[in-house]
Amino acid sequence: MKIQKIKIRILNPPKIDLFGVLDEYITKLSEGDVVFITSKIVSLHQGRCVKVSNDDKRAVKDELIYSEADRVIDRAEYPDNRRLLTITKNLMIRAAEIDESNANGFCILLPDDSNGFAKEVHAYLKNKFQLKRLGIVITDSHSVPLHRGALGTTIGYFGIEPLISHVEKDDIFGKKFKAEVTNVVDSLAATAVFMMGETDKRTPMMVIGDIDDRVVFSDKANYSEFLISPEDDMFSPILEKFKKTKNLKD
Repeated sequence: MKIQKIKIRILNPPKIDLFGVLDEYITKLSEGDVVFITSKIVSLHQGRCVKVSNDDKRAVKDELIYSEADRVIDRAEYPDNRRLLTITKNLMIRAAEIDESNANGFCILLPDDSNGFAKEVHAYLKNKFQLKRLGIVITDSHSVPLHRGALGTTIGYFGIEPLISHVEKDDIFGKKFKAEVTNVVDSLAATAVFMMGETDKRTPMMVIGDIDDRVVFSDKANYSEFLISPEDDMFSPILEKFKKTKNLKD
């Protein structure tokens, strides 16, 4: 596995041209590469930035959270929990992941249609470098219940199969797996976010090459295979506590 971290100049909100940034910093790609891009610079490209002042920050952020979230555990029900929990973009995350870090006085929202944007980037870079096999993963970071700290996750992707099924394969004692599936894109995203770093590293893009041959490249939209509804999820007893907001598409 070859890892190339891409350090870039400071990108200022509220708006950038991400394709120009790709042209500036990604000068070579090879067959079978996977390009990782942090959600924040996708949001900057889309102009998903809201200017806030210290005077009304709490009220503005709360309004943005309820506007952006699909489901929410209302703060009124858990008054001791200052961190509003939401389900946003198919992730259980804090406060709709509205971010003020590296934002220069703005609140940066998660991107719109990250899968669709990953597909655009895939087509652009694939054509530019004349590639047949290329993956694009849009990353973010989130916390896992009962564990401290954050790790990388996927909020959009294109060009690779997201899962590896082990159903009906034998374990080391010959017993058939019934439901075991490996989450490929989140596993790769966790590695990428760790390597890119946080805070002031200025490495919001990374390329992994010579990747494991279990990673399958594909040019089909397979997002439905990757997602599961809250009702069908194994964590449904927890997820059912989240109330739907007006943004949820039933």
